[in-house]
Amino acid sequence: MTAGTLLLADDGRVVASVDIVSDYLGITPRRIQQLENSRGNLRLERGLYDLKGVVRAYCDQLGLMLSTSGGTKKDRDRIERAKAEMAELDLAERVGELVRADAVADQDSRMARELRDGLQTIPDRVAAILAAESDTSKCHRVLANEIMSSLVNVVEHLESIEVVVATENNEVDVKC
Repeated sequence: MTAGTLLLADDGRVVASVDIVSDYLGITPRRIQQLENSRGNLRLERGLYDLKGVVRAYCDQLGLMLSTSGGTKKDRDRIERAKAEMAELDLAERVGELVRADAVADQDSRMARELRDGLQTIPDRVAAILAAESDTSKCHRVLANEIMSSLVNVVEHLESIEVVVATENNEVDVKC
């Protein structure tokens, strides 16, 4: 058998040398021999192994190692950090220090609509007054007062908005 050659055994199994299998899995030939000793029935003859059987045995052993150890320390630390961060965010949301981004976006959208509506009605309210007025300073004063009045109404409305956190459904409602 030459290096890099795979053979098909009479029973349909794919057979490869220990070097090919170890290269394929990224482990040492000695580790493959240890798998054979612990699992058995992987070596067909001296130096030739059932490729599929060795891969399954190696995967089974990796799965067993992960399930008994809970993963690597790095994985466990990462999971613990993520759980701690989620708990902090959940607590901050429940005590009202944090609100959901979609609730803030809804509030911003309402504020923009109210500002737009208030400013768009100014011409309807002052057009007749300004048309009858010939003094530009009075026109300016009337227009400035109407703009200020609209802005004050928007600010008063914004001050009345209250963010209520509904902890049961883990939703945030914005109420006016």
